[in-house]
Formats: sequence, structure tokens, C-alpha cells
Amino acid sequence: MSAAATPSTIARPRPARQSNQTEFVRVGGSSWTLGDLYHSVLTMRWSLFLAVVVGIQLTANLLFAGLYALEGDNITNAPRFIDKFYFSVQTWATIGYGGMTPTTTFANMIVVAESIAGIVATAVTTGLVFAKFARPSARVLFANSMITQVRDGQNTLMLRVANERGNNVVEASARVTLLRNERSREGETMRRLYDLKLVRDVQPLFMVSWTIMHIIDETSPLWGKSAADIVAEDWRINVNLQGYDGTLAQTIHASHSYRGSDIAFSHRYVDVMTTLPDGRLQIDLTHMHDVEPVAG
Repeated sequence: MSAAATPSTIARPRPARQSNQTEFVRVGGSSWTLGDLYHSVLTMRWSLFLAVVVGIQLTANLLFAGLYALEGDNITNAPRFIDKFYFSVQTWATIGYGGMTPTTTFANMIVVAESIAGIVATAVTTGLVFAKFARPSARVLFANSMITQVRDGQNTLMLRVANERGNNVVEASARVTLLRNERSREGETMRRLYDLKLVRDVQPLFMVSWTIMHIIDETSPLWGKSAADIVAEDWRINVNLQGYDGTLAQTIHASHSYRGSDIAFSHRYVDVMTTLPDGRLQIDLTHMHDVEPVAG
């Protein structure tokens, strides 16, 4: 790698981009359908999911309260609209305190319809909540920057990752793929993928941290490339991790994407592992993203 490409010292990294953030704009193809609803809910943030559930509940009860109000005084002890709303909530949730009861055929028909809707809504909500809780997830922390550093006499591209949960993830595997623009002999620009060969692509037990390394030799796509070349070719380096979570008894995965500008040349990661007086190892994740220039 070109020594002239070495950037200034990175004391604190830029905020990390979300790994699931897409950089593509889709045009054409099939539009969103009802069949995508389940997938959308599972990938929805918990805060948004709970807001949607509460919004649907309130809206449904307001609509049923409006239906009860169409006939006027058809529920005992519920002369006001707000009383009919409270009665609707009790019916929807199958509470039935008994203080308010329907008195007409129309009101009883609405009660039947609302009871069925409430039972179905409760069953669907319960299933979605369980599915979101049971969905396997990985709390893998990716360093904000990749680095290049001479290791054992060879220039090496390195990436530090950590298991924030600290649980047993066995047979963790890593795959690093380079995506860059190239021009063919005919003058056409295309995106090409290159798998970067790793020094070790499997970690038998991933509990704390793992530094993923790729040697930059004559067989590497990074050989002879400078920072300017990488930025000009609009590089993306995608990192995918997969492993078996012993706690969840399921396979988990995590991914992150880096731009060419996220590579710090001739830098090293600040040490995060220390040995405590009692012999235990300690990892300080507050310095997980910190890098410093290599002396000399």
C-alpha cells in the first residue's frame, strides 16, 4: 500500500453507520403487498411496533364507540361517547365488568362483531410479540474503521469485532467481500465481487473479540492500491459473520459494510484487553473503535 496514503491520526471515530442501511434505490419490480406485512413487522423496531399496536387498539375502539353512538342510548350507564368508548375497550379485551351492558339488538350485534375482532387481534398480536422475542439476533460490535498494519513482516488489512453479549458463539465464521467498480476492455463499467482470503475465517469460540486479518500480497485485490485508488473505484467491503449461539440454540448472523474511506492506513487498534490482578481478562469496549498511527 502506498505510504503517501496514510491519513491523519484518528483519535475518535465517526459515528458508525447502521449495517442494515441500504445504499440502493429500487425502481420498478413488484410493489409492497399484504404478504410482506409479516416480514415488515418482524424487522420493525420495538418502539414503532408498540406504537402501531396501541394505535390500532385505540382506533378500533374509537370506531366501535362511534357505531354504538349511532343508535343513541343503547348501553346502560353509558350516556356519553367516552362511556361508550370505555365499554368498547371492555368488550374488545373481553373484560366485561358488568356495569355497562347493551340493551338493543343493534348494540348486541356490534358487541358480537367487536368480540370476534378483539379475539383475532389479541391472537395476532400475541403471535407477533412471541415471534419478535424468539427471533435470533447477534450483538456483534464492529469497529468503525478497518486498518492496515504490518504484521509478521506482511502488510495486513485488519478488522476488530467483539461479542457484546459475551456468551458462547461456537464455530463463528467470517467472510469478507470486496465490491468495486471496474471497467472492461469494451469500456463498460461494472461492479465486481472479490472474496478476501483471511488468515483465519473460523473462530471455534467467539466470546470476547476477534481480529479478522487479510494479508495484502500479490494475490490480494488490494495489492498496490492507494487510498486515492480505493476512493476513486468506490470500494465497499462487506463483512458477514455467522455462528451458532449456544444460549438460543440457533444460528445467528451479523453484517457490516465499510467504504474505502473507512480504511485507516498504517494504523493500529488501541488495546482493549487487559489482565486483572486476579488473572481474569477484561475487555474495554469504550476503546473498541479507537485507532492510532503506527510509529515510524
